[in-house]
Amino acid sequence: MRKVELISNYVQVVPQSNGAQDIGFGQNVAVSDSYMAVSAIRYDANGQSDSGSLYVYPLDDQGVPVESGMIIIPSDLQAGDLYSDPVKIVGSELITASFTKGPGQVYIYNLEAGHQSETILAPPNGKNGDKFGCSFDMTDDGQYLFIGACGSDKFNVDAGAVYCYRLVDDGYQLYHLLEPPKDVMDAGFGRYIEIAGDQLIVGSQNSNSVYIFDILTLQVEDVIAPASSGAPVMGFGVPIDVYEDVMVVGARDSFRGLGCGLVYHTADGTDWTYQGIIIDRSFTSRGLGISVSVGDDFIAISPNQTTFYGRPDQGSVTLYEYTTTSSGVSLEYNSTIAIDSGQAGDFFGKRVTIDNGNLYSTALYDDNSNGIDAGSVYVIPLAAIS
Repeated sequence: MRKVELISNYVQVVPQSNGAQDIGFGQNVAVSDSYMAVSAIRYDANGQSDSGSLYVYPLDDQGVPVESGMIIIPSDLQAGDLYSDPVKIVGSELITASFTKGPGQVYIYNLEAGHQSETILAPPNGKNGDKFGCSFDMTDDGQYLFIGACGSDKFNVDAGAVYCYRLVDDGYQLYHLLEPPKDVMDAGFGRYIEIAGDQLIVGSQNSNSVYIFDILTLQVEDVIAPASSGAPVMGFGVPIDVYEDVMVVGARDSFRGLGCGLVYHTADGTDWTYQGIIIDRSFTSRGLGISVSVGDDFIAISPNQTTFYGRPDQGSVTLYEYTTTSSGVSLEYNSTIAIDSGQAGDFFGKRVTIDNGNLYSTALYDDNSNGIDAGSVYVIPLAAIS
């Protein structure tokens, strides 16, 4: 078992913010084979305070940004939008949102065409606080798009909903409003969404459940509850990540606030079975599970607090290696990592994703040459860790 490991082999990406402080660079990050997109929700675009912007970088064959990239600013920019969180890349489509903008809005861009391809979606008859766009995912072929609205009152007060769209000749058409299977107040249904094969996976903010739907019929196929782990798990269902036949669900409030992740496996593409719990075996963090990502061989999970070496809230990422067989998933703790140059309050690990053989981790309040609390993204080759 390893303790905290300080990493020195990385590429640091900083925003071109001309000295601006605390622009929220690193609130979220999304990566594909060709691009990296980074949220900057407090960037004062065009002089509009806290309007937000999205940095998009092309990647080289090692998955590292090769140039400064472009900054996307929405056409309907307003102060306080906090635009660009969350963010996902599916194929050549970049999806992001401003879920605090009235009822919320979702923006779609084709990365081959840049910001000129902007599509904006808003909930019909939406109300302030619906949080439309708090989560979303799109099928690989772009034919279906699902958008969470965890604050929606359509079915009950803050019960939440998922808006279901399909691609037609003139854009995305709303065809169904998916209601929470348990119609209760404050459920926060739709807080997190993932697509896995023929399944739509939806987490609820407060119901401690993950719902599995058939993506075409939208019928419930399964309900995953943390009781299946045999452990006192709380805060289960946000976030979720799926890679092929492995799913990890965060539960940051578990074990008196230490937090954890729960791992599931599917052998047939439908039924998910519990495999084990991921914890920080260096025991330096609290609230593990604010961000999770699954890659080819690694699972990354991060906490909302890490204190070690006298540097509170520097941040860390816990890594597990895994293998899959016909009988399930074998998990092995690898390490808990931090950046060797990290300082107190950096919040390294705010968002993590694994792709291209790298761990991409944001450090939301990292001080760098572009400003105090300007934020960074660290690109860390996983081969250097294993």
